[in-house]
Amino acid sequence: MNSDGSNPYQLTYGKIIAQDPDWSPDGKYIAYTLGRDTGIAKIPAKGGKPIVLTDLSYPQSAPAWSPDGSKITFMGKPGKYWQVFVMNADGSGLRQITHDPTDHRFPRWMPDGKRIVYNTRKSEHVIGQIFIMNADGTNVKQITMSTEGENGRPFPSPDGRYIVFNSNRLDNNWEIYIMRPDGSEVKRLTNTIGDDFEPCWSP
Repeated sequence: MNSDGSNPYQLTYGKIIAQDPDWSPDGKYIAYTLGRDTGIAKIPAKGGKPIVLTDLSYPQSAPAWSPDGSKITFMGKPGKYWQVFVMNADGSGLRQITHDPTDHRFPRWMPDGKRIVYNTRKSEHVIGQIFIMNADGTNVKQITMSTEGENGRPFPSPDGRYIVFNSNRLDNNWEIYIMRPDGSEVKRLTNTIGDDFEPCWSP
């Protein structure tokens, strides 16, 4: 639909759930999660037949396009834990780039196309935090600390100067924050009674 809510039109049909939509940089396609974390697909933004990109052999979710539109990253669960994957925009060249025994979730490309930011998930002994790494999975750096509560859903600004995210670091109430890609200059953006989640930027 238009940004003012006008002219909505339906892209997907049938009984299979479609969620987590993400626009390609050129605006021609929308990648999305097929079913309840069962695969990654894309569909023309003007409407048409969905194109399934993954083989659906394990849970997959949250696709995100690279800045040049040539690749897609997503979270997949080939075993006990969610991991970060990268593939070409046509579904070829699939590779897993994280392997640690913890959940790696909601990856997003940095605007330089060379790095990916993501968050781990809270478990019995670990508080979920935000990490940044090279697009091949090397040079992993933690940019939020466990002493600052749980932090997740990182989303880089279009110019790459900031990352917006949600955090429960104060009074266990989830709010929206921004920070630099190195974790510095943290600023709180919301201050509400209810929880605030899943921020993103306009282009």
